[in-house]
Amino acid sequence: MNRMGKDYQRFTDQQGNILSVVDENGWRVFDATYDAWGRQTVTLNTIGLRRGYTGHEMMGEFGLINMNRRSLARSGESNGRVYDPTLGRFLSPDNYVQAPDNSQSFNRYSYCLNNPLKYTDPSGEFWNLIIGAAIGGIFNWASHGFQLNAKGLGYFATGAVAGAVGAGLASGVNVAMAGGNFWTGAAGLAKGIASTGFLAGAASGASAGFAGGFISGAGNSWVGGSSFGKGLLAGLGSGGLGTLEGGIAGGLIGGLDALDKGTSFWTGNTSIEITGAYACPNCNSSGFNLNEKTVTGKYVGEFEGVNVFETKNLGSLVTPESDGYYHYRAVTVPERGIIAGEGVFTSGLRAGQAMMQHEFGHILQYRMFGPAAYWHVIAPESFANATFFPSSHHKYWTETWANYLAKGHFRGLWIGGVDYPIKNISTFNWWKMKLAQMQGMMMAKPRGFI
Repeated sequence: MNRMGKDYQRFTDQQGNILSVVDENGWRVFDATYDAWGRQTVTLNTIGLRRGYTGHEMMGEFGLINMNRRSLARSGESNGRVYDPTLGRFLSPDNYVQAPDNSQSFNRYSYCLNNPLKYTDPSGEFWNLIIGAAIGGIFNWASHGFQLNAKGLGYFATGAVAGAVGAGLASGVNVAMAGGNFWTGAAGLAKGIASTGFLAGAASGASAGFAGGFISGAGNSWVGGSSFGKGLLAGLGSGGLGTLEGGIAGGLIGGLDALDKGTSFWTGNTSIEITGAYACPNCNSSGFNLNEKTVTGKYVGEFEGVNVFETKNLGSLVTPESDGYYHYRAVTVPERGIIAGEGVFTSGLRAGQAMMQHEFGHILQYRMFGPAAYWHVIAPESFANATFFPSSHHKYWTETWANYLAKGHFRGLWIGGVDYPIKNISTFNWWKMKLAQMQGMMMAKPRGFI
């Protein structure tokens, strides 16, 4: 591995836990031990290494682990769910039920099916393809009498293929309906993008049900000795039944998930009052009426554990407007989440990632000073500045301070660049925050901006 221009050698155990690191001269610069669930004890760390349990980011100041995908060289990282090794649970739910036949899959906060000694979770989302294949293969083999012969192997293989294809197709459709890429969703690389609501759940469940049913029906028929034509007919029959069952089950799961996120049972959409921070770097704000009180957004996933909604009402990073430019904006309402323009979150483009990092800075402001300061000071000042001075809004103190906090959070992964000026809060503004806090303490409920 390479850090800051120097070469290091890491030593890991069978789970990928980083036990020690030596420099290019052979001197040991990092030592650590772990319990089964990931609690780390560091005895030596002269290079400031923040990686450890199965190679993930250790958030030692909080006692948490960020289950992201990243090499130690700080390249190719994507955000994952945050995991608490003391509880052995994630702090946010998994968007997918990867293995409906395994009861542990319905615990959306569990880590590695509650078996960390056998499995690891490289991305924060468990291996839906692998688990789907394993469960499908075992159940199909069992349903045909646990035959220890060539037929038994054929039944296991058929079930494994059906399970993997079904799990991958369900995830792909789910991600695609949220606005992401179907193939990254199918491969389990969607980075937290997932649609919700009955309609999206029914679509993903029905597609998976048909694919899995067709493969298992046709495959089992052929393994049993049927002709090619009879196998196809059997596959179509099983696929039709799987479509019905998967559609109903997936729809109910998607609908209940939508209710859990405070959105529409059927569509996963929600109306959110815009009374929060506003950001529009290098774009024309005339396309959006700042006097509007609400926008309708669709839940599309999580960013750093925060719900994200996308809406065309805030512009698009995907479709250029009449002037040929991509206009996009984002709004942060900490109690609900981040509302972004179409494609800001789901496209994965650098511009969208930078915007999301900035908006998360507003979340950090809220967490640091609380709702009273946020709604008494930050929101109204940010909103007013965006209304009267849209071209220089990104240089206003509420925005530069959000960038400062976000850069501190993301460290070397910060990608804001010149479009996101960075400046710490002034003493004057700090006192405004503290006075707002004291004002909020004297009130039953902090007063909102609108």
